[in-house]
Amino acid sequence: MQLTLAPANAQDEEIWNGIVERSPHGSIFHLWRWLEITARHTGTAFHPLLGTVDGEPLCIVPLFVQQKGPLRLVFSPPPHAAIFGLGPLVAGWDEMVQDRRESVFEALVQETDRYIGTVLKAGYVQIALAYGFEDPRPFSWLGYSVEPAYDYVNDLSAGFEEVVAAMGRKSRQDLARAVRRGMHVEEGGQAEMEAVIGLMVERYREQHKMVTVSKEYLLELYDAFPKNIRVLVARQDGEIVTGLLDLAWKNRISSWIGNPKPRKKISPSPNDLIAFEAIKIACDTGCGEYITMSAAGNQRLHQYYASKFNPHLKVRYTVRRATPALRALEVAYIRLIKPVLAAIRQR
Repeated sequence: MQLTLAPANAQDEEIWNGIVERSPHGSIFHLWRWLEITARHTGTAFHPLLGTVDGEPLCIVPLFVQQKGPLRLVFSPPPHAAIFGLGPLVAGWDEMVQDRRESVFEALVQETDRYIGTVLKAGYVQIALAYGFEDPRPFSWLGYSVEPAYDYVNDLSAGFEEVVAAMGRKSRQDLARAVRRGMHVEEGGQAEMEAVIGLMVERYREQHKMVTVSKEYLLELYDAFPKNIRVLVARQDGEIVTGLLDLAWKNRISSWIGNPKPRKKISPSPNDLIAFEAIKIACDTGCGEYITMSAAGNQRLHQYYASKFNPHLKVRYTVRRATPALRALEVAYIRLIKPVLAAIRQR
């Protein structure tokens, strides 16, 4: 087997997207158009790599380069992109025997690492592997650190009735009370999306935090993928009190951005109702999974999410490698500078 990795360009978009479609780990985040928009709004340079195995295009590796003075950093995905998993893909993964999978992926990781080191000459690398990709070993064998991330997933294959039956009695009662009190959920478009973004900005400001994903970025993505980005809002007395942006891709729906806490206290929480309706829509449209991205990794909130719709836990991985100097800077920022900045914002 011979694997060759080379830069791709816009003329390769059809081949690239075809590999995304043929990979069980492919996501809307991997599509060429999404990646171009992401690069433009994150101030990074998009370096797409196309891998061929014995002459057949079979692999992709989307990389983003950020220059910080003399430091060159490589990401997949870049920071502040609202992308939870990206990294390399291999088409036809499910049709391969295990030996073939391991040999192809290990060669792909080795070639990617070589390209990052010799061509991009980066001192820091961070790659968040795609949802469902469970084998970070080739990265660890090259000296990368491996850190888990966690999602909650609802299996919808048995139908909506089974989802409801798996819920706790109190959760079902709370949803019924929310409806009786005039809460309802509806699908919306760009205007509703802008309202949800506004509520998020307001909520972050109350917590002395900054929204790091720009409104312009999200709206351009919506313009490019209107059939894949679903906007749900909860209204009470005609007012939008919260909202959620979901992503539809193949046989799954992912809870992406939103669910800000309402301005005033509302009980039961409208966010529970909006999540329930999102799962119902996913079932009605024939989806097999509903994914609440990253919720399971939040120590403060994981029990809240776990208690509502009886999801199961799914693990994915982020891999990192840095020169000793950059690693020391990263540790100093996390331990010293970041807490100070947070304290300043709270004043």
